[in-house]
Amino acid sequence: MNFNYQFKISFAGINTEIRCRYGQIKELCGDYLTASGRTDITVGIGAEELDAAVNESPDFPPWYTEFSLLYRDIMRSVPYYGVFAIHGAAITCGERAYVFTAPSGTGKSTHIRQWKKYLGDKVDIINGDKPVVLIGEKEAFICSTPWSGKEGWHKNRCAVLGGVCILKRGKENSIKTVEPGAVLDELISQIFIPVGDATAALLSLELFDRMCGLAPFYQLSCDISEQAVKTAYSALTGKEYPKFFRNPF
Repeated sequence: MNFNYQFKISFAGINTEIRCRYGQIKELCGDYLTASGRTDITVGIGAEELDAAVNESPDFPPWYTEFSLLYRDIMRSVPYYGVFAIHGAAITCGERAYVFTAPSGTGKSTHIRQWKKYLGDKVDIINGDKPVVLIGEKEAFICSTPWSGKEGWHKNRCAVLGGVCILKRGKENSIKTVEPGAVLDELISQIFIPVGDATAALLSLELFDRMCGLAPFYQLSCDISEQAVKTAYSALTGKEYPKFFRNPF
């Protein structure tokens, strides 16, 4: 097909050339645009595939469907660059990043909203829905992408992964450390495993396994109170909860 837009974005150190039909996609990728001469990945959805997907999802605007298909194809390629996608909400607090992961509708966005509400400028939201994990030699890093959920919370940056937290709704607030193997089914279900490329799928699992050895894992049961933030903050950062208040954002 003839693409109306062609541009390049950079995230997690990967330069991706995007060819697309709709201008909204370039707008959504605005914080990630780059003029770098190097291209690692090139993606574009063919007319027949895009039209079929649009017809199958009439409740979504066509640009959103194309945006989603581009995400799928990019995430099929990133494992070759030491990166894999995780479904979760990622924040930074201090020098480290923390990922809250759970099935959709569990309350990840609500929980990180509370961190911003009560901790203000001490917290940045890296990505509210679809960050990626970059595996280094001695550390794992959480990096943002333009795909960030309906709230659109994201900031184009990477930070050292300080912990992965499996979030569950609860009437009481509690957190405990867990071994990744004990919650493997819950974790794997939140990892993007490429379909149709056995090598990329294996690489994703290998990268996930390496992440498990580079960061601690927690299980958090919480409500939507400030006490939930206090409970998580103290356990994840190892610091005393700061005694100040910021206005909600």
